[in-house]
Amino acid sequence: MMLTIEDFSDKTILAIETSTPVCSVAIQTGGRQLVRSETGMGIHSEKTFQFIEELLREANVLPGELDGVVLSGGPGSYTGLRIASSAAKGLLFGRETELFSCETLASIAAGVEIQKGEQRVHTVLNARRTHLYHQLFVFNADGSLTNKVEAGIRPLSEIEAMLEKGDVLAGTGIQRLENSILEASGIKTLRDADAISAQNMLYMLQNDKFRDYCKSEDAALYEPSYQPD
Repeated sequence: MMLTIEDFSDKTILAIETSTPVCSVAIQTGGRQLVRSETGMGIHSEKTFQFIEELLREANVLPGELDGVVLSGGPGSYTGLRIASSAAKGLLFGRETELFSCETLASIAAGVEIQKGEQRVHTVLNARRTHLYHQLFVFNADGSLTNKVEAGIRPLSEIEAMLEKGDVLAGTGIQRLENSILEASGIKTLRDADAISAQNMLYMLQNDKFRDYCKSEDAALYEPSYQPD
């Protein structure tokens, strides 16, 4: 039977986040969450599978007992997202376990809400040398999340011009932005592993306000939204 987002609070779900140099895997089961994370270039091919194996063992869960797998759907590193997709398809092969994806930039915003509950959140990922992949979100009074600016690769100067006093900036590549602008505007930052975690997607799946940023996928046909390495 097809799961809906409302079903996830008491299900066993594996989450895999490999869209950036942060390699993060989490599992939810029996009312608890376990997580493994490590940051580094080129670690995903080893650490993703290692973390999955460790967490399944620690949670005492067999692959066939998973109710669902959720992936960071991109944008992000081609290599990282491809590794996560391959791992998920291997786990799901021959099983009825469902596959879900969550938009990566919205997932970062969800992580900011968990930690800070701020209203305006700019989520960014490394892109080109003088550009970042950027999206602006606003948390509304009812806790829902609104996309105020569509995701896109933007020049650093354009992102800096959009920053307002008290905004939160979360993700990778923040060090490329001008520190004086961040300091003058009182911009709060969450960088790399402080902003990016597989647990963010578990949080999204259990909250109606993130419904528009998560979707069910056909495991056989699934392809993430790649960004060149």
